[in-house]
Amino acid sequence: MMNMTATRSVVFWMMLLLGALTTWAALSAHAADSPVQATIVAPPTNTHGVSIETTAVIASGATEDTLTACTARIPEGASAGQRMLAEQSCVGEEKMRNAIRSAPTF
Repeated sequence: MMNMTATRSVVFWMMLLLGALTTWAALSAHAADSPVQATIVAPPTNTHGVSIETTAVIASGATEDTLTACTARIPEGASAGQRMLAEQSCVGEEKMRNAIRSAPTF
């Protein structure tokens, strides 16, 4: 017969194994129910007539930036408020660029 310490040890390891298997089964079942099955990366689209190479190279706020390029960077999925704020920012940046361009050089 097994002594009391050996019995406790066997019970401990069996409970530990049962807990690990239960956790693993719950996690794998949860992963199977996940709504995300794969990620599809779509190529960038050009909706404002600005070349994609131009928008990728010119940084936001740069002197070479244009109002059209700035508005082209506004995501299609933006809400109406986000789009309005982004368009106002683009207009403000364009006004600043025009002021800098028209300033006299010394």
